[in-house]
Amino acid sequence: ARGNGSTDDTVAIQAALTFAAAQLGSVVYVPYGVYLVSSPLLIGDFTTLMGDMRDSSTIKATHTGDCLYSTATINTSTVKRILIEHISFLTVTASTGGGYVDVAGTEICIRDCTFTGFKYGMILDQSEVVEVARCRFELQGKTASIWLVNGDDHTVGASMGFTNLITIYGCHFNSNTVGIHIQDDGGSNHIIRDNNINGAATGIRVANTSNLTVEDN
Repeated sequence: ARGNGSTDDTVAIQAALTFAAAQLGSVVYVPYGVYLVSSPLLIGDFTTLMGDMRDSSTIKATHTGDCLYSTATINTSTVKRILIEHISFLTVTASTGGGYVDVAGTEICIRDCTFTGFKYGMILDQSEVVEVARCRFELQGKTASIWLVNGDDHTVGASMGFTNLITIYGCHFNSNTVGIHIQDDGGSNHIIRDNNINGAATGIRVANTSNLTVEDN
């Protein structure tokens, strides 16, 4: 991958992610630079995607769909053990997808990352045991910074009640006057604490969530 902000690095980065997943425990390191991608990147099980520092190591989507995603069989619990840290995800297109999207994965940690310009900064759909910590979300008039999905609104056939044990803390949310920062559509054991929430039409929207903690935001 070149990371020069002009070369399409999709194939190179995906090759690294695919190789790392095959090792069942590897780090894909993204040095300082801007890496253009033209299609969604799949991050596999037991993989760490790590940059130098958020806003220094940037993956920039030139397509309208998801930027980075992980997936498993819906209506089950599949251990992924994914760590994403010190990296930025950016789009300047009319985004229809998410900066990072997980479907049905368990044990995921996203730390010190920035998400800018996507329709959804992050989508967690039937995700379980997830920590989102010290990230920054720049909604820029899009739909939601973080969408906790409950049911089949995102994935056809997904049942309700699977998006569980989600912690969002120490994050910074920016927007203009539209959209939602944290759209919590249900599940259980969600903790939203110590976040700085600016702008947006709605800071936090919650529906059908049990064992919910919202404090010190």
